[in-house]
Amino acid sequence: MAKTKTEESDKRTPIKLRPIIRKHAGKITEPWNIMENLLADCEVFAPIKHAHIKLYWQKDWKADADNIAVGAQVCKASELDRNQVEEWGGVTPDIFIKLAETHWPAFKEIDRERFIFHELCHIKVAMDSNGKQKLDAKDRPLWRIGKHPITTFPAEIERYGIDAVLGANDKMLEVIRFSDRPMEKVFDEAEKSGMTVSAEVVLTADSWRNYLLAHLGCSARVSKALETAGLKTLGELTNFQAKHGDFWIKDIKGLGATGSEELTNRLESFWTEHPEYCQAQSEEK
Repeated sequence: MAKTKTEESDKRTPIKLRPIIRKHAGKITEPWNIMENLLADCEVFAPIKHAHIKLYWQKDWKADADNIAVGAQVCKASELDRNQVEEWGGVTPDIFIKLAETHWPAFKEIDRERFIFHELCHIKVAMDSNGKQKLDAKDRPLWRIGKHPITTFPAEIERYGIDAVLGANDKMLEVIRFSDRPMEKVFDEAEKSGMTVSAEVVLTADSWRNYLLAHLGCSARVSKALETAGLKTLGELTNFQAKHGDFWIKDIKGLGATGSEELTNRLESFWTEHPEYCQAQSEEK
């Protein structure tokens, strides 16, 4: 028996993704209104206000194997997305946010706002080594999707408490910072306890010479130039300065004017931030 047209149409692949129109019957639609109000009212979103964000409805989101249900999702526009829109004469998209169309009506108003707020939190400015937003060859601003700073499991919260879980990332960053700069921990703990620490107990006049240049926080370009020149510590850099005279910085290939200025500023900041080394020197003289 031949299939009817209705039966054939029923087997067509359903469309699960469609754009959310911004205006309907002269009014801004709810998802767009929520997003635009958040961007206007929340200071945390000031860096992304000029991003071109497009909203889409996504149908039939289901829970995964871990029983995690997605209520919204964010992603960057691809190069193909951008080029196609530009070819058609539209506004170049930067970011897409997908919302659960099937379940949206069942959410409370505060939950709808929270879903969009959460996805906006993921959007970050892509920065270069000079702290400026990256641009592509067409001078289009670049963005990145940030990770969750807090990731946990219900059992972890139940065992250790919400405060411990929320502070886990900060504790990890502190451990990393002190592992890179062990002396910083001594002075930091002393400051917190209201005590004073005598620098000469743990430092000698030449301790600063072993300080790694990698810990100055220089950009990748400056760090590469120092590495290529064979300079790994402050002591090696000081010897290089003495050997090459007043114009030593020009003898480090690959720095350039911007890199030279950056390195000079980093060195000045180092001595300002680490008075313990200066104190150790003066007390041994």
